Formats: sequence, structure tokens, C-alpha cells
Amino acid sequence: MVPRFPRLSDAIAEGIRLMPEPASVVTDGGVRMSAALCGEALATACVGQWDGQTERLVHEGVDLVGSLRILYPALCARIVHGCNRWRPTSEQTLEENILHLEDCHGFTREHIVEWLREHGF
Repeated sequence: MVPRFPRLSDAIAEGIRLMPEPASVVTDGGVRMSAALCGEALATACVGQWDGQTERLVHEGVDLVGSLRILYPALCARIVHGCNRWRPTSEQTLEENILHLEDCHGFTREHIVEWLREHGF
């Protein structure tokens, strides 16, 4: 398995192109379920990485977010973004930061792409 894109932000951007609506409003169960578990940005990254084959792969039992972690190891990197509300420590991963930015700061998928690109991801 190889990443389709050089950076995670590119996979999310492609997912946005393929799925303009947020994953939480998509009727397909697997993508919506992924968004509930891993957040909008990572569910959208799955759509971009697997070129719209996300539902089929979910039904086949593929751990898409786990696969994203392998393809884009930066998701497991420790990173601090400097939030005064959350006060993250060096123990938070990029993945946890993405979820925090969505949940606590209201970042959209597009904002996550911008933030990731600003940080080299």
C-alpha cells in the first residue's frame, strides 16, 4: 500500500473535491460512521486516498483510519499547536490535534487543509 498523495493535506483536499458535502451528511453509512469516529477531516482523507472506494473498503472490513496512519505516519507524530483552551502536551499526536481543532475550534475540512499545509503536512 502506498500513499496516493505526498501529504495528508492533499488527500483531504482531494476528498473534499470528491465529496463536497461534509461526511456527516452523506447517506452512505461507512463514511458517515468514520466521520463520527475519526472526525470530518480524516474521513474525508479516506475518501481522497481511496478515490471514492471508501464504502466498498469499509464493507470489506478494511480499517481505513488505521491504514491512513500507516500511509501518513505524520498522524502519529507528536505535535503541540499551542491551544490555550486545551493546553496540549507533547504527548498529543497530529491526529488528536486535528480532532481537537475540529471539535473545539470549529475548524472545517478546508481549515484543516490550510492548517496542515502551514505546518508542512
